[in-house]
Amino acid sequence: MLAYDTAHRLARELTETEEYQALVTARNKVYESEANKTMLEDFQKKQTELNKAHLAGEQVPPEKVEQLQKLMEVMMMNPVIRDYRIAELKIVRLMGDIEKILWDAVRPGLIFTEGMD
Repeated sequence: MLAYDTAHRLARELTETEEYQALVTARNKVYESEANKTMLEDFQKKQTELNKAHLAGEQVPPEKVEQLQKLMEVMMMNPVIRDYRIAELKIVRLMGDIEKILWDAVRPGLIFTEGMD
């Protein structure tokens, strides 16, 4: 049970990080404008659809990938959305670093190595 308690404490602490606070602030700025909110949500929806298709082993049409890339380029010209995307990348990096730390801790018990019983 201690591991779950630690995980819950970590979750609470993550919401207090500079990265998370910047993400929330950036999201709130995006949501001040209906146009920004719609553009970001449309991009996220299209990105999710392509990711799902890719993970399902479907061939993603190149024109859909190109369309998503063009939408990203347009979004990144918008400083409010760009700030949100940068904040989003920082929290994703933080979460990835934490995940790596956890996997590095348990990996030795998960990998079969010759000579180990």
